[in-house]
Amino acid sequence: MLDNDSGLTLATSSSPYFPDRSSLDPVNHFEHLPELSPESATQWIEVLVDCPGQQGLYTYKVAGELGVQPGDILSVPFHGRQLGAIAIRLLSSLPAQLDPEKIKSVEEIIYRNYFPTYYWELLDRVARYYQTSLLQVMNVALPPGLLDRSQRRIRL
Repeated sequence: MLDNDSGLTLATSSSPYFPDRSSLDPVNHFEHLPELSPESATQWIEVLVDCPGQQGLYTYKVAGELGVQPGDILSVPFHGRQLGAIAIRLLSSLPAQLDPEKIKSVEEIIYRNYFPTYYWELLDRVARYYQTSLLQVMNVALPPGLLDRSQRRIRL
């Protein structure tokens, strides 16, 4: 838009400099993900595991009553240790190449809804802008030591 008094061009909400507000709406961001009911016997979730040299997405089994959602900080078994992980996405079915008997279960939820849903949209935009993987952007965006605190808790 041109401001006639000063001769300046001002950005408007329809310009490419302002994202479409609906894409930042936290309610609609994960609507493409399948709805998984708590009654379902087995759910699957992909998590980002914090393990130097082996960081990546891994699939875990989730008990229906646990109610894991994307953005939760979890404690998961990984090569004989308990590690912190971030729930990335729910899966409606297990990928064909994985044997359900060999999939380990999520131990517990450390923090529920640690990351708001609109945060994932921001990280995705950054990854696309810099032409890098979402995992690399997430590693840089996480607070230092966040997953180190995700150790198993002993309840009395």
